[in-house]
Amino acid sequence: MLAPHGVDAVVSSPYLRCRETVEPVARAVGCDVADSHHLAEGADTRHTIDWLLSFAGRNVVACSHGDVIPEVLRRLQAHGAEIRSEHDTADAKKASVWTLRVEAGVVTTATYRPPPEV
Repeated sequence: MLAPHGVDAVVSSPYLRCRETVEPVARAVGCDVADSHHLAEGADTRHTIDWLLSFAGRNVVACSHGDVIPEVLRRLQAHGAEIRSEHDTADAKKASVWTLRVEAGVVTTATYRPPPEV
């Protein structure tokens, strides 16, 4: 689902399950998975957002956890980002995808894609 969009990098929480989630994407696009404490459980999401913004202009796949993702989205919404999801909430269901659109160094929209049906 992600590889056709021109993935430039794959980053993950250092926890095994996150890494295992994105390793197939990394293989498909021919890159390694880079670990980041910014995506680990319990991360300070203020720093996570700044770190994510450092990738502006690139297509980066980032894998994190159910405590980090909703908090990042809440912070982004508080700073004016539009949250586009089924229920206008910061869902963090396993295998779901959030796409962040960055314009002029600011996240303007966060769009939710539910987990694929298996």
